[in-house]
Amino acid sequence: MRAEHVIYTLITGAAPVTALIGSRIYPSRLPQNTAMPAIAYQLISGVELDPIDAQAGYQIMRSRVQVTAMGKNYSDVKNILEAVRIACNYKSGLIGGYQVLSITRDSIGPDLRDDDLSIYIQSIDFMVMHYET
Repeated sequence: MRAEHVIYTLITGAAPVTALIGSRIYPSRLPQNTAMPAIAYQLISGVELDPIDAQAGYQIMRSRVQVTAMGKNYSDVKNILEAVRIACNYKSGLIGGYQVLSITRDSIGPDLRDDDLSIYIQSIDFMVMHYET
């Protein structure tokens, strides 16, 4: 199971997110010369949790997925992250073909600015608890 696919499914399916950035949602990093605003997402880590039933045929994973918003102005980045938070936080069930136990916001990164590119940047991390077969 790929927790980043679950987050991608949620943010691409959220009208408030796509209204702000269109289809500019990319894995890991943005392609060069991407129009702003945009989102990059990536798997940060994954940990197998001790099984309750070793014979069950699946493993429970806790994965950290980071979503980074970038935009030409500060308010765009804040609006994007709020829309992403609403789209992902506290979701569970069958998402993108994967069984998800829970998604919770874990941390929010600092406000950053890249003066060379004239963009603002901020990240939000989600902890995704899911089954992996």
